[in-house]
Amino acid sequence: LSPDTPIKATPVTFDEIRDSSDNPVDENTITYDKTLTFIGTSERNTALNLRNDKIKFTDTTSDASGDWVKEFTLSDFKRYTIDAIEHEPPQNHSGSKTFVLATETPIINLVTGKDGEIKDGDTYDGDSVDIIGNAPPNVEVEAFNGETTTGKKALVDADGLFKLTLNEL
Repeated sequence: LSPDTPIKATPVTFDEIRDSSDNPVDENTITYDKTLTFIGTSERNTALNLRNDKIKFTDTTSDASGDWVKEFTLSDFKRYTIDAIEHEPPQNHSGSKTFVLATETPIINLVTGKDGEIKDGDTYDGDSVDIIGNAPPNVEVEAFNGETTTGKKALVDADGLFKLTLNEL
């Protein structure tokens, strides 16, 4: 080797995602488990950032063998596209892995009316409201008034999001 011979850097890999029961979370699948373990390799003893849609959400460091493992608890039900990138230049990065973190039962996140958000216990004199929330992807949610259906339904999108409009209140 001469001083001009370039040193080939070890690529950053993002090899797998596992849930808290050690089950694989495969590419473009749905998981209902918020606590996940991300696994990959890089140059030895290298600081890495884990990113969702190119925005850092946590970091980790590879060990003396170049392996890295990071357990992390996600907070938002949504579609994730995660990759790993070296913290320092040259900032080699891995390919990304995409999955949806979904809830097993419908959750109402927000109710809005003609004047904006309606909080629990507020009185409301409008004609319609929008109910926005999360539910298992690709199913239908239905609004009830106590035990009685309102007949209003909405489809949940592939990312587990829904918006159901109740009108004629």
